[in-house]
Amino acid sequence: MHRRVDGEVIKNIRERVFPKEWFEDVFWPEKEFAKLFRKLRREYLK
Repeated sequence: MHRRVDGEVIKNIRERVFPKEWFEDVFWPEKEFAKLFRKLRREYLK
């Protein structure tokens, strides 16, 4: 996201304003369920 401040375009202002952890690990249910499914498969298919 870019923002124009005092006639100057500031690029990637969101990354400067908010903490880094807000952008790194977003909630991704498909990925979480895939991990859980692999874990349960290993555990119960022995």
